Amino acid sequence: MNNENFSIFEEFKKGEERKKERRKKIIFFLFLFLIFIFSFSFKFFKEYFRLSPETILSNSFQSMLSANSFRGKGDFSFEFLKKEDLYLAKIETDSFYDRREKEKIKTLFKASLFLKKPNFEIEYSLAGQCLKYDNLLYFIFSEISPSLELFFRIFSVDISKWKSEWIRTNTDNDFLLNFIDFSQKKNLFRVKEQLPDVFFEGKKVYHLLVVLNKEELFNFLSQFLKNENFSFKDLSEKIGDLEFEFFIDKKNFRIYRIISKKNLEISKNALPDSWKVSFLADLQFFDFEKSNEVFLPSIFKEFPEFYQEFSKIFQSPLFYFLKNE
Repeated sequence: MNNENFSIFEEFKKGEERKKERRKKIIFFLFLFLIFIFSFSFKFFKEYFRLSPETILSNSFQSMLSANSFRGKGDFSFEFLKKEDLYLAKIETDSFYDRREKEKIKTLFKASLFLKKPNFEIEYSLAGQCLKYDNLLYFIFSEISPSLELFFRIFSVDISKWKSEWIRTNTDNDFLLNFIDFSQKKNLFRVKEQLPDVFFEGKKVYHLLVVLNKEELFNFLSQFLKNENFSFKDLSEKIGDLEFEFFIDKKNFRIYRIISKKNLEISKNALPDSWKVSFLADLQFFDFEKSNEVFLPSIFKEFPEFYQEFSKIFQSPLFYFLKNE
């Protein structure tokens, strides 16, 4: 009898162990199922509530427009190759925008230009500043290379006397505000692709590939440049798509960086040789809502005086000779 009881107890014990194993398996598979449901639901709701690329781009323009102040730096490089002749050009910019005084928007723009020609290794360089305050525009040439001074002298213009001289003119337009407003109304930029988010200076940001609407831009520019021998449509076909990478903050939609690269070949029917052009642009924006003092020039010359000197280019014998060639 004791043996029978022991046998029954062993069978009961084994049965309980089998039940425990089954319960463990059920709990394990149930746990995996819940993880799968949670992951799927999280991904679904994340994608469902995720902002569209077009909304992100639109919000970024609005964010930049509403900023009280920010700084920007830009590097632009160009390479022009014709046969074995390589021309190099580089432009560096440093800008500041401040609209804390609502009626006195200030924009400071500094730029330097470097151009290198082949054969004689001639280098041209020019640096200057442009200050926009309310309806007044001031600009100055802070550096002018001797080679560039000589170039202007060929056209009977003495540009050296304008070095380090502030020049003032009146203007009713704020280019930055007008450009952003124009960009939004005319859909100047169109999102081609939303790339995976990346990190920029420790922050996770949106990464958009954006295409420039050349037709709208050229329609806008055509009102300023009216030339029967120049066609924006032909230029647009030769250039092709102009793409830009936008890096945009995920919280406040500030634009931190814009990058653009382009390689193209330009030729004219009347010329046997074509030009290969490479272009690289890198713009960065920072120091949002920070204060930077901008002082207006107290000594300056008026623009008509400068224009009178500069217009000598169009009156020089060399200009007439080149124009009639």
